[in-house]
Amino acid sequence: MPQTVEQRRAAQKKYRESDHGRAKRKARYALVDPSVRRAYTAAYTRRVGTGGWPVPPGSVCALCGDPGGDTRYTKLVMDHCHVTGKLRDPLCTPCNTLLGRIEKDPDRVAKMVEYSKAWRAKHQDGD
Repeated sequence: MPQTVEQRRAAQKKYRESDHGRAKRKARYALVDPSVRRAYTAAYTRRVGTGGWPVPPGSVCALCGDPGGDTRYTKLVMDHCHVTGKLRDPLCTPCNTLLGRIEKDPDRVAKMVEYSKAWRAKHQDGD
């Protein structure tokens, strides 16, 4: 059932404030060292509402070299480590998303490359 943005935000807020939402957040951050959790929370709080950590002027994506764009799908963002909370280099949104997925499951990358090579070899004739 389609929802408006306002309805979706209200539902998300209601969930976050529920006992289950609080318990889930507590469990997620319980595994992180308290000093890191405080630093990450403080950094997150500082950037909420500002569009993220500021990207240095003239920056390009550290992975692909793209200068980025003005849309949320092409802009540059400051990458950060979810364990230490430390900022890394600017990345374009596609590279940042891909890196996040790779960090969660590095073995999946090898499977993806293998799958892609096998598919290309099989369909090389234009079939």
